[in-house]
Amino acid sequence: MISGLQGGHSGDDIDKGRANANVLMGKLLSELSPVNCQLGAIEGGSKRNAIPRESKAVLLFAEGELDSVSSIVEKAENDFKTEYPNDSGIKITLDKTETPDTMMTIETTKTIIDAITRITNGVYSMSEHIEGLVQTSNNLGVIETDGNKVLLINMMRSSDLEEQDELLKKMEELAAELGVGYTLGGQTPPWEYKEDSPMRDKMVAVYKDVFGKEVEVIAIHAGLECAMFAIKMPDCEFISIGPDMFDVHSPDERLNIPSFNRMCGFLVKLLEQI
Repeated sequence: MISGLQGGHSGDDIDKGRANANVLMGKLLSELSPVNCQLGAIEGGSKRNAIPRESKAVLLFAEGELDSVSSIVEKAENDFKTEYPNDSGIKITLDKTETPDTMMTIETTKTIIDAITRITNGVYSMSEHIEGLVQTSNNLGVIETDGNKVLLINMMRSSDLEEQDELLKKMEELAAELGVGYTLGGQTPPWEYKEDSPMRDKMVAVYKDVFGKEVEVIAIHAGLECAMFAIKMPDCEFISIGPDMFDVHSPDERLNIPSFNRMCGFLVKLLEQI
């Protein structure tokens, strides 16, 4: 089992150098390939829009290979800590368990390892127009063993439809090459930035009146409900405001209550002047 990772929001935290537990599991299994391990099950992550903090696998290998496996696991843990200094709490545990009733073949195990290690994960490209903004990314958020199937559930984000289609095509081609199924669903459309926005200008003006300082208007790499409305009502304007939140999409998620109260008051003032 791989545990002890920070995790985080698959959009806002995707460029912070945080490790993905499912990706680490794929790397570990790849390192274990010479031992001819067979997978019994593999599970990791809980939500496709969160960077997974834990991943576990049930493996079958010859008893005489235990020392080799233990050595590989120990080395992998040290390598992962070096590769991801922001996740210094990475821990890999190796525990004995009962042999499952059914095991995957070595060939199937290899296919699953190939799929995990070859899927694009993390930042795919950065914006050419806004410094420091991720344009396209993918998160291998969940791995599930469901009966005789292993599901690799991803969440892709992009503010560029052409590049999103390009990355989707790469994933489709990988699935075809490996001879596995591929299903597309649940896409979030991009919410494109508008240079001219009277609604945004009004919000900026009201913010200064209420708080006596300029508001910072920023773009973020995250899916918002505004995108769903914008694609249906292209002639309308939309803005997104909110309180201070931290470690979103993780068990440490929290909300700053005073900032919530400030935002409620600001929203009332904004509505009064629209």
